[in-house]
Amino acid sequence: MSAPMIWIFLPGLASIGLFFLRGKQRLITLLGVGLCMLLALLAWTLPIGRPVSLGPWSFLPVIQITDSFLFLGRRLVLENSDRSLLILVYLGLAFWFGGGYIARAGSIFVPLGLAMGVLLTAALAVEPFLYAALLIEMTVLVSIPLLSPPGQSVRPGVLRYLTFQTLGMPFILFTGWLLTGVGSEPADPGFVLRITSLFSLGFALIMAIFPFHIWIPMITEEAHPYRAVFVIFVIPTVVSLFALSFLDQYSWLRSISGLFTGFRLVGIIMVIVGGIWAAFQNHIGRVLGFTIITEIGLTLLTISLVEPAQSISILAGSQTSGLTLPPGFLFAQLLPRGIALALWALALTTLRRSPDQLYFASLSGISRRYPIATTSLLLAQFSLAGFPLLASYPLLLQLWGAIGSQSILPAFMLLIGIVGLVIAGFRTMVALFKTSEPQAWQISETRSERWLLALGCGMLLLIGLLPQWFYPTLFNLANLISVSAP
Repeated sequence: MSAPMIWIFLPGLASIGLFFLRGKQRLITLLGVGLCMLLALLAWTLPIGRPVSLGPWSFLPVIQITDSFLFLGRRLVLENSDRSLLILVYLGLAFWFGGGYIARAGSIFVPLGLAMGVLLTAALAVEPFLYAALLIEMTVLVSIPLLSPPGQSVRPGVLRYLTFQTLGMPFILFTGWLLTGVGSEPADPGFVLRITSLFSLGFALIMAIFPFHIWIPMITEEAHPYRAVFVIFVIPTVVSLFALSFLDQYSWLRSISGLFTGFRLVGIIMVIVGGIWAAFQNHIGRVLGFTIITEIGLTLLTISLVEPAQSISILAGSQTSGLTLPPGFLFAQLLPRGIALALWALALTTLRRSPDQLYFASLSGISRRYPIATTSLLLAQFSLAGFPLLASYPLLLQLWGAIGSQSILPAFMLLIGIVGLVIAGFRTMVALFKTSEPQAWQISETRSERWLLALGCGMLLLIGLLPQWFYPTLFNLANLISVSAP
């Protein structure tokens, strides 16, 4: 038995089977959530590459899960250090699938979402790495029905998304072709410049980095909010992990002068662009899109604040010296960000039924009809903006301090972007609570919506009030796994 068979091929086959059961949405959701929870539990308990007993009795067999599998002439490798990543991937999928049923994301959401998770996991595991570009492109193609359901006309945002993602693939492939057989640092500076330029351009296109980010607010305005946020959250997150793995494989790239400075500069630009543009939007979906752009910028800032010699350690969670941020900081960001985005998308889906449009002018008095969804949306929005006592505040404060310790100007520019998000939050609050005539308060959300929205709000408040209960565990997730392994 091999790790890729358990965490790639098994859920891949399950996604195909669930697709043929798409007429039974509740059953699909239960099966999808159960499978993802099981795979996360296996990643927590089963070490890779070491013998493990199936029980306390001597007559039970001892098995060993190998770390590689040969498929079509290419190796898929999942090592023991990748178990923390597998836990996050499949716990995250279970989290999104559970909310998808309440958000009426459709019967194809679970099978296609599971297929996306499998393909992106394979992209991180495949060797040589250039085939990851093909797997990422396959993920993009699988995501298209989520953004543009069959029978509906394809909107401009989806076309732009597909165009930019497809344009990024050949740059990654060409980079891999040039690096074939390259081990140590090449002596030709021109070759190094070409490699860096090609990979950076491909990475920017796929991850929606400025100036290739414009499709994000278009999709959050046009598509189903929950499915759109799922796609936009998952793909850039995994691509950022793929970029870190790439820098780890070719360690000489980390020593290139200005590489991490470039990450920091582009991250600051995205935070400013996202924050300022969010402050001037009149559509809640577009506010969400520009907030996501800001979050991508914060991810780039996190990557830039790792010492070049230890770039992958923030992914692996190992204890190293010389880090500006604690190990596992990138993992820790996923918790408040994922909860807030899912809560925002679920609240937006609830409000989207009535009225159909989400422009500020159409939302007069909606807070009196959907008070729980309104509160949830505002809490999620302010949490992503780093408002005190909410989930993202401790991490944003730590990131801001790390940037300020190196230079005051980037810290000030980061503050401008965050202030833009706060202004957008207050403008949204005014639009939701403003009413031209008195209306009676009523709760129009369904019972399941009320429970799930309240749970999301409680998690954002609990993490913000008691960060010491959550973030240290995420910072040291890889170490905890290695200790818990039998």
